[in-house]
Amino acid sequence: MSDFHVTPQPETVATIVDGYGHPFARERWGWLSAAYLSELAAEGRRRKGLARPPCAISGPASHTYVGPAWDGPEISVPRLTPSVAAAALGVSVASLCRGG
Repeated sequence: MSDFHVTPQPETVATIVDGYGHPFARERWGWLSAAYLSELAAEGRRRKGLARPPCAISGPASHTYVGPAWDGPEISVPRLTPSVAAAALGVSVASLCRGG
């Protein structure tokens, strides 16, 4: 490997992956495998004190990680009743609760 192909700092990889996505990181560091970039990103998040969200999400927010220091140990969200949720979604309560 030449001096041009230097392994990036894990924190830098985490910032790029979390901000722009894996494809951008693969384009930037094309000589590294996708698996190795993922490992570097995970290590970078650990070093920066960031944690993955508790559930899988997709879309632009899929690369956004919540730092417990920012939001506290628990984020409280009010729960919706089935009737309020159904009205907000424009579906019947029966289809919401039974998936029908």
